[in-house]
Amino acid sequence: MKRDVAIDRQQATSDATFRVGPLVNISSVLRSLGHEPGPVLKHVGFSLKDFQDPDHRLSYLRASRLVAHCVEVTGCDHFGLLLGKYADPSMLGVAGFLVRVASDAQRALQSLVENLNLHEDSGFVQLNIGAKYTSVGYSIQVPGVSAVEQINDLALTVLYKILRALCGESWVATRVMLERREPKDLSTYRHFFQTALHFNSTENSIAFPSHYLQKKPLTADALLYKYLQQEADMLHALAHHEIMDDLPAALNRILSQLIRQVYSMARDGYWPEVFKRVNPKTKKPAPLLLALVLLICLTGLVNHLTLAR
Repeated sequence: MKRDVAIDRQQATSDATFRVGPLVNISSVLRSLGHEPGPVLKHVGFSLKDFQDPDHRLSYLRASRLVAHCVEVTGCDHFGLLLGKYADPSMLGVAGFLVRVASDAQRALQSLVENLNLHEDSGFVQLNIGAKYTSVGYSIQVPGVSAVEQINDLALTVLYKILRALCGESWVATRVMLERREPKDLSTYRHFFQTALHFNSTENSIAFPSHYLQKKPLTADALLYKYLQQEADMLHALAHHEIMDDLPAALNRILSQLIRQVYSMARDGYWPEVFKRVNPKTKKPAPLLLALVLLICLTGLVNHLTLAR
């Protein structure tokens, strides 16, 4: 039974993908560190072509293993930060373009929170607005990811560049919180972030004075923002329809797994024996199926009555 749960968890996370945008310069970073990218990428099952189109989607888990391999090969403990320095916010696709043309910094950051899932479905941006200080951060939401420290470094570096572009060259962060362990060489981090760094933190975030949220970017364009938001809405709707199309198959997988687990527990004596009885014709555990159907119907009825109040 433990093996079945592990398989389901692996299947759930293996579907997480992202647009390759922030990694299109991975070959350049490898070359800058003295390594030809071809053999490094091939070792993890990738080719140079996989990183040429920013809109190409890759497996998040496979890409994280590639980043881990790059760190191992190069010995560079700030590989993720270098990737972020090479990345442009527009490499986030529609989400990045909306940031560039938003009316002010607050709208830009809120737009990033709302639309990052169009770029990736494996992490999310958090925005916490306070009276004096605001923080924006990134969190990975799927387990089993390799090179977590490097991916967080990449994300925070891109967020820092976004904030600098929105708020102007005079903008300075109040502090940067990093979950990662403190690197042996702090000079690269100090030179890039130019503020107080807190390693071994409980979050990955950048804090700054809240008055910068009212800053209007030089690239603000109301009409272009409206057009891009319409594009984003259509992409969200398309993703919703794809999820709904896959829903019956997903529910069937969940129900099948639940039946196997309960049947196994009944067979091992943890549930009543009636749940392990099998219909001689269908070869299915009929009492168990009936109980699950009744449970689903009862749950639906309770939800209906709750909403009706």
